[in-house]
Amino acid sequence: MNPPSNVELFHYPPEATYRFTSICQRSDRELLFTGYFGGIYKLIGTPSAVGNATPPATSSILSATPNPFVRETRLRISSPSGAAIDIYDVSGRLVQRIISSGHGEREAVWDGTTRSGERATSGVYFARLVVNGQAAGTRRIVLLK
Repeated sequence: MNPPSNVELFHYPPEATYRFTSICQRSDRELLFTGYFGGIYKLIGTPSAVGNATPPATSSILSATPNPFVRETRLRISSPSGAAIDIYDVSGRLVQRIISSGHGEREAVWDGTTRSGERATSGVYFARLVVNGQAAGTRRIVLLK
């Protein structure tokens, strides 16, 4: 088995840190991996050490589906701890706050209602993920009637 034609040779300097999306080992013990920003690489040499440090978990709003929506939208989020999703209208007013407990990837649902329980008007809204009091990501969502 030959590596794909777009494989780049990669020399591993031991003092560097890299972020990989996938690694595979061929039957002849060669390591191939894909980089975070694309590209397929073949490891040349032997890594001298593997760090034990776990990279910090990032927080983000991964998706909002469906978007635009009529009844409800499912906000797929990722955070290392509990989080809140604040929904703002285009004028910056807080329309709704959704609390999401747990950690890791999970879903929160906005049913298109305001904090007072009324149906929000159709238009553009912004969902902001807040983790530990800090904004961690924003996604534009559209509510249709």
